[in-house]
Amino acid sequence: MQVAVVTFDGINELDGFIASALEECGVTVLDAPFHAEGRIATAGGCLASQYLAAWTIARTLGDDAARTAIEYAAPVGEKAETVERVMAAVRTGAAAPR
Repeated sequence: MQVAVVTFDGINELDGFIASALEECGVTVLDAPFHAEGRIATAGGCLASQYLAAWTIARTLGDDAARTAIEYAAPVGEKAETVERVMAAVRTGAAAPR
């Protein structure tokens, strides 16, 4: 498989262009920021690193450790909301749709 990186001025054009190109190749494109299947995970967008970090930590050290790490890195005044958003995405994304 080859992957090409294409840069446009607008993020929406990039998302739409890549999604439609992948769908034309028979790839199912999910409308979700995070998805995991088994030992493989993928994430997109500005929170991708938080989702992948939380998923990795939760798988290796448990949910409590993941929550602690995300809370530590979360912005002041948004800690509880950030932890819940990230953990909800990781839990939701772990179920593989078919």
